[in-house]
Amino acid sequence: MATILHRDTYRGERTHTSFTVVRLNGGAAKAILVSDKVESEADARNDAVLIGPNGGWVDQSGVAHGAADSWTMNIAQTGFPAKQGTLVSLVESSSN
Repeated sequence: MATILHRDTYRGERTHTSFTVVRLNGGAAKAILVSDKVESEADARNDAVLIGPNGGWVDQSGVAHGAADSWTMNIAQTGFPAKQGTLVSLVESSSN
């Protein structure tokens, strides 16, 4: 199980899409980027592939799935609210 250590919210310059960096303690990654963009599950699955191997989407139970189900993370257990169809991306860097 991962727990939230710190949150920061940013807005992309090109896309003006907001995303939140959720730093995690334990689990598969150092942090996960959670977009404010919510799509249908089918579109989210397709866009997760475009993000790359760390891209993913959130299902109705609050579980993030990597592109082609290459990884999963129960975001609901971290206490961070993410709606079904939210795009996410794992960050494995140890930099702050």
